[in-house]
Amino acid sequence: MPMSLEHAILSRLPPVLRGPLLQLLTRNLDLDPEMLRGRRVLIMGSASCLAEDLGALDCARYDLLVRFNNGLDTPVQLRGHDALRCDLLFHSLTGDARPVTPDKLDRAGVRCIVHRTATRSALLNTLIQKKRLRGVPVVRIPLERYRSLSRRLGGASPSSGLVAASVMLDMPVAELAIAGFTFFSTRYIAGYDDAVATDEAARSRVAAAGHHDPEAEAAILAKDVAAAISRGMNVTLGPNVLRAIARVTGRPIDSLLACAPSSGPQAQISNSDPGAADLRP
Repeated sequence: MPMSLEHAILSRLPPVLRGPLLQLLTRNLDLDPEMLRGRRVLIMGSASCLAEDLGALDCARYDLLVRFNNGLDTPVQLRGHDALRCDLLFHSLTGDARPVTPDKLDRAGVRCIVHRTATRSALLNTLIQKKRLRGVPVVRIPLERYRSLSRRLGGASPSSGLVAASVMLDMPVAELAIAGFTFFSTRYIAGYDDAVATDEAARSRVAAAGHHDPEAEAAILAKDVAAAISRGMNVTLGPNVLRAIARVTGRPIDSLLACAPSSGPQAQISNSDPGAADLRP
């Protein structure tokens, strides 16, 4: 799609001018907490264990489904929902993921796209995609939220999963469930990115890229979930999310056991992974 005149001008401005102007133009694009007030939210990751995690949850009770990047066109069997349903799409809006098209958005029923990268260099892309994908709102996560996550990660780039979980844990939602996250320690669900065919390939690729810090992400999610529970939020973590936190961090996760699913075939779980805690609700 040809770039508009305003985008062409912005892209040619020197960074010292472009940054402040982009901040001004995108100041009203932050994800609105009121959009999420009182919602029962299910965040669906892309790990190969997603189906197992979903089997432990009562998926039909959640009324807002969150997916990421290639999850837009990756079908997943969901009790009570269409296999492609996606209400809120967190996306990098870069060529690293499959293209977002109006047809895909319409098929999945996407109500809003959240540009998960809020750095100054990405703001122009937010504006470009907002113009290209007219009909579906394009918003961004608050810039300070992204900066805070990056600082907590020692400068590493937060993954889409951590960004979404962090944002939702701070939103006025009624319930939150997180499924299908293993912090890059396992392969993807079939159809998401078949180039990563084994668990070792997943670990090797994230290590070679050097963008993310899986251990730090697992520790941050564990801390933030525990804090949300202490504030009274109803949070459920899929059995494999709990296992992955224990495995990746090598730390006990007693403070998270209240998040184990209370329904489905995987409600009672134990973990034989070396160094991981025994997980029983």
